[in-house]
Amino acid sequence: IGPSCSGKSSLAHTYTHGQPPVVPPSVTLGVDILTGTHDDGTKTYIWDTAGGPSRNHVLQHYLPGSHAIVLVYDATKTQEDQLNDVRSCMSLVAGMTNNMRSVPMLVVGNKIDMIGKRPLKLPDKLCRYLQTRRIEHRYLTCNDAEAVQDAFEHVRLSVHRSIPSPLTTSAPLPDPGEDDVLCQGCQII
Repeated sequence: IGPSCSGKSSLAHTYTHGQPPVVPPSVTLGVDILTGTHDDGTKTYIWDTAGGPSRNHVLQHYLPGSHAIVLVYDATKTQEDQLNDVRSCMSLVAGMTNNMRSVPMLVVGNKIDMIGKRPLKLPDKLCRYLQTRRIEHRYLTCNDAEAVQDAFEHVRLSVHRSIPSPLTTSAPLPDPGEDDVLCQGCQII
């Protein structure tokens, strides 16, 4: 999730295709669903959501079933705009989920290739905001496929540690009864 034109689609493309997009993606209308496949065969489904005016409507349908959140903001903006973009998205997440604190989350400052050679330092207010919520942060650019892969792999591993999704309530498994056959090696505890 993130504001419009923060580079969400470019990062998702770089992750799922292993390289940055040749042509910058157009503005996402609604949601695009992309799939990444890992070396072990597992798949990661990415819901690349709109960041513009339709963001709230789209997120209310896709966010509650998510297993993780990658919040992307434009690191080329002013420090105050960066903080406001992150706060705004976090507020949306809090309003649409039951237990945001237990959902793996990564905040990404994107477009660092457009900043120049100056050293990257997380703005103090944004740093404090994320630290008090124990949320991880990384700087990325879609032009560094290895760093993008590493960030998404980090999120994927965090999801594996938190399954089942804390955003949804799991129904208890039905009592199998005496006639149901369990698969070999399975047992009911």
